[in-house]
Amino acid sequence: MEEDFYWSIFNFSVGIFGIWMFFYTTRQRFFHSKTFSRLKYITPLPISFNFWCKLSFYFSTKRPFFCTFFQKALSPFLKECAKFFVNCFGQRFPFVSGGGGSVIQFHDFGIDIQTYTDRGKGNDFPDVRQCPHCPSRRPLHRHGYYQRYALTAEGEYHLWIARYRCQECRKTVSVLPSFLLPYVQYTRSVIWQAVKTWLETPRRGAKTKQVGFPTKEVILFYVRRFLRNLSRLHHAAARRWGIIGPVGNARTERAVWWMQTLEGRGVGSIIQDLWTNEKWHPFADQIAS
Repeated sequence: MEEDFYWSIFNFSVGIFGIWMFFYTTRQRFFHSKTFSRLKYITPLPISFNFWCKLSFYFSTKRPFFCTFFQKALSPFLKECAKFFVNCFGQRFPFVSGGGGSVIQFHDFGIDIQTYTDRGKGNDFPDVRQCPHCPSRRPLHRHGYYQRYALTAEGEYHLWIARYRCQECRKTVSVLPSFLLPYVQYTRSVIWQAVKTWLETPRRGAKTKQVGFPTKEVILFYVRRFLRNLSRLHHAAARRWGIIGPVGNARTERAVWWMQTLEGRGVGSIIQDLWTNEKWHPFADQIAS
């Protein structure tokens, strides 16, 4: 009897400590801009608290009161607390809901692709003053460059892309020129004009005759992507800019209408807005985005 009593008191003390540490780490992490790297070793303590409850359940002979109460009652409570904090803070701080790797941001350098290529690492790269991964407000450190290709009708360009690194969460941010698209070799203007010309040309034979650059296979590849993203574009435009697109028309007619409408509002700003806030663009792969 005494052994079960002291075992229950021990589990009760561990449980109280786990609950206190749960709210302490949450407060430090979300309201005092503490990073995950400083708290990752003490944040899972509620899990260890549940572990102690289960341990006492298996090793106690008479199921003491504190053991059964904490295991059956507070274990679901802790799960609901975790869901609450993820749902509550996940929109304000995206790193709470998972994810990782490098984030791509757009920047308008005010020059064409040839000038950007000629300047190389001497371009006027912007300062990234806030990390998109964590709530740190320290300016990001220039972490280096990486090279990527860009294809136009004039030829192939080798571009240097600046990469930045947060000194708190150690994750990186890449700054992409506004004339490019994330994970697309061709420039934005090449893809946009090729897809628009293909959709606006009525007959298939006339389309084939007009194909110059890119190739027909490349154009069809991005035409299919744009058509698959029409529904996402429809909902995003209605939600973000109050634009209601046609619904009952054929898919090709709706695609032409959307391309003309987006051109009127500025293709570059629309794509940048979608990528910054929705993490996709009209020519993005639905699975990857």
